[in-house]
Amino acid sequence: MKKINWPSVIALVFIIAAIAIYLRSMSKPPKEKHTPDRKNITVQNNPAKDEIKVNGRVVIGKVTEEQKKNPQIINPPNTPSPNWEKDLTKSLANLGGEEVKNIAVKKIASVIWMKNEGGMNAESVIITLTNKDGAESTFRAMIDSATGRILQTWDRTIFEPAGRRDRHELTLDVDPSYFTETP
Repeated sequence: MKKINWPSVIALVFIIAAIAIYLRSMSKPPKEKHTPDRKNITVQNNPAKDEIKVNGRVVIGKVTEEQKKNPQIINPPNTPSPNWEKDLTKSLANLGGEEVKNIAVKKIASVIWMKNEGGMNAESVIITLTNKDGAESTFRAMIDSATGRILQTWDRTIFEPAGRRDRHELTLDVDPSYFTETP
């Protein structure tokens, strides 16, 4: 009787499982809430700025040559919601908990963000978080216009302490004579 090479069998099982997972993920259709009718798409090209607008939104990101020539094919799968800002604020408040005193969202622009050759309706914003001690943190973000989810952030900062640092004191367990000069 031939001896079984268990490491080879285990490696083969893992390879087959990885291939099955990959093929399964490739066969799933992308999730879409609502696709707007192509009849209602308005396209504006500004040759001076090389700017493309679809439905009043500037198209930003990597645009293919085909999309530049025929912007009607840019059809974001998500539909903008009037509640995106409220949903974003609620999500940030839940994440920040009691530490966050105020959340300010300043909208910069409504855009179609081209990522991986697929467009998405998005909002470019500046978010300012204020904690209960008065320290502020500001960063830029790209927000999903349909759900209010943060897609990407830039210029992230940490909370800067306002006033005295009561909770950030350091106690040294060192002999004070260590810090004095000796002649």
